[in-house]
Amino acid sequence: MGIHIVTGYAGKEHVTSADAGSMNAGIVGTGRYVMQTAEQFVAEIVSNNLIKVKSGDLMNQGRYMRIDVNDYEEVTIQNGAQSVFRNDLIVARYKKDPSTLIETTELVVIKGTAGATATDPTYTSGDILAGATQDDFPLYRVSLNGLNIEKVTPLFSTVPNLNELNTKIADANKNWQNNFDGMSHHWTYGYNYSASTKNFYLHFKFRSGDKGSILMLLFGRNTGNGTIKNYLPFKSEIDAGRINGSTIKQYASGAGFNGQVIQKDAAVADQYILIVTNVEAYAMVEMMSANCELIRSYFA
Repeated sequence: MGIHIVTGYAGKEHVTSADAGSMNAGIVGTGRYVMQTAEQFVAEIVSNNLIKVKSGDLMNQGRYMRIDVNDYEEVTIQNGAQSVFRNDLIVARYKKDPSTLIETTELVVIKGTAGATATDPTYTSGDILAGATQDDFPLYRVSLNGLNIEKVTPLFSTVPNLNELNTKIADANKNWQNNFDGMSHHWTYGYNYSASTKNFYLHFKFRSGDKGSILMLLFGRNTGNGTIKNYLPFKSEIDAGRINGSTIKQYASGAGFNGQVIQKDAAVADQYILIVTNVEAYAMVEMMSANCELIRSYFA
């Protein structure tokens, strides 16, 4: 069969579970998910032989299955044994009868092997979208220590609904906008248009406290052949308590500049100046900072 309409009148019964499942998988995803509705299949230990799985909705490769609200299903755990450990799996099993093509689902306990250490039993992983006749969706691992159920561990992931996604996107956009609004104080650059080396000056102040850092990237261009030279970044750890105008660190001339000096700004009480000396011709310096508000920069 080539292309065909699904959500349209065809004059005959033509919409199949494969059609609906494929559309669901395209919207929700092709994996196995518990939806954030009802009680999300929460498991309750009733006894060492009985676990109650409460209401919820799940999507397994596009196939939608559920336990109704205010309903539940009980599964039986076989007896444990003294002084050994065992893992059982509670799975939501999908099956399709290859003769009748009838599809069903049920909760099944796959019993593990008892021993000195517990390992999960194997289960069937089938591609429903490709026509598999069985697939097990692991919901819980039941860990037995001797005769007792020690814990029941969820193995499924949940999928957010559209309202939650919209909220997360709105929050992310808001956070991004807040970061963008402050970026002018955390990022800047300067360009040496001159054919000779110059000093680079960056005026800054601390956003809070008296410590921060400034990360610089130097991009230089040789006037002879026009090639671009990219230099590794260097990071200035800044502490207002030890800024005295002395050279903080020296760099080889091959790096495009000779050194940097940090000193107080005599004109503004709470500002400081980072001076990068002898920046080569036609060079650009880019900066990002942590806890330092970048005021202005220039070459001179």
